[in-house]
Amino acid sequence: MWMFLLAKVNSAVLMSSSDPSSQLQEETITGNIFFAKKRNKVLHLNVGGELIYATRETLTYIPNTILASIVKHDNINQSNSIERDNDGRIFLDFTPILFKHALEQIRRWKNRANRSADQEIKPPSWNVKKEFDEMLRALGLGKYRQKLIYDSEELLIART
Repeated sequence: MWMFLLAKVNSAVLMSSSDPSSQLQEETITGNIFFAKKRNKVLHLNVGGELIYATRETLTYIPNTILASIVKHDNINQSNSIERDNDGRIFLDFTPILFKHALEQIRRWKNRANRSADQEIKPPSWNVKKEFDEMLRALGLGKYRQKLIYDSEELLIART
């Protein structure tokens, strides 16, 4: 896909230029700028030892969260405040399957342009709800965790 998009940009530049010597220069510059912009939008995260790819747009979709802050300031903040692996990727110390599950839900919201405040990020299983909620709180997404409804005798009556 990347090569196809890059080829389309390059062919458009070649057709628009009449000077053969400038064609190669324009093609190289345009292609490199295009590729650099695209590459910068996709982040490689090391989550619990597993490499996960996501767009900056998806990771910052819910504003004012720790996750959004880490990703938003990744380019300018190379200090020790953001944990990194040996290859310089952002490192998040969470169970990868739980992080991916939350990420998929955020990705669906972004793709549907859903910014509703009543959205909940649901755990993949009730067996891991406590760990999942802890991860959401650590990422600043605690208010989006799925809540339980109890009756007056503290019995679970519904999952919202």
